[in-house]
Amino acid sequence: MSNDIEFSQSPTSNGEVGSTVLSAHAPARREKKDPETGHEPVTIGAFFLCAIALLAGGSYLGATSGGFAPDHYTMAGYTPQAPEGTGGGGVEVDPIVAWRKAGKQGFATCAGCHQGSGLGTPGVYPPLVGSEFVLEGTERMAQIILNGLSGPITVKGQAFAGEMPAQKALLNDEKIAQIMSYVRYEWGNGIEEIVTKEMVAEARKLHGNHSGPQKFSDLAPADAMLPGGDAPAAAVDTEPAP
Repeated sequence: MSNDIEFSQSPTSNGEVGSTVLSAHAPARREKKDPETGHEPVTIGAFFLCAIALLAGGSYLGATSGGFAPDHYTMAGYTPQAPEGTGGGGVEVDPIVAWRKAGKQGFATCAGCHQGSGLGTPGVYPPLVGSEFVLEGTERMAQIILNGLSGPITVKGQAFAGEMPAQKALLNDEKIAQIMSYVRYEWGNGIEEIVTKEMVAEARKLHGNHSGPQKFSDLAPADAMLPGGDAPAAAVDTEPAP
């Protein structure tokens, strides 16, 4: 016995087979597909509401924009006033803090070797944290920055063999003074007295003509201090106070 299902097909009056099945499905094919949820068309009412809103907004903008002319937004004779409590010129900043802040920005020149932490690179570039070359005389420190340093050097009992390039052609007196002030205060070094540009100018006068690599034996005495100068004037920060 076969499991195949056989469908009997009887010829119609015109000799075609299956026309009865097709005619039975014809009404079903004429039925429209049920709409899917989320694909309903926008109603005509919603369309008109959007059109009215766009028309009203455009009319208001056209009536109040002044043709987008620059002078439409400027009041004749108006003079801007500083916010109350700012002294009329921005927020006054402690000049010492501003001086060290500028030094921190300038220190980016030095951070490649001495690191942003001031800890240096073992055996190559000495640390600036707690270094006697930072905490002692200002003349020797300025001399090293101006002319660089070549050859072995001992810092905090450790030997270092890296070479520091001269910065006298790259940094002016003010920038060197700011960097020195930042380094002498930062990372717990704690020296609050700043280095002025007049002090660096004196160091440049004393040592700026040195030619060739500078060695440890060329440095000024450890306790040699540069003569002082005027402290930086009060700075005004034009940025809004936090």
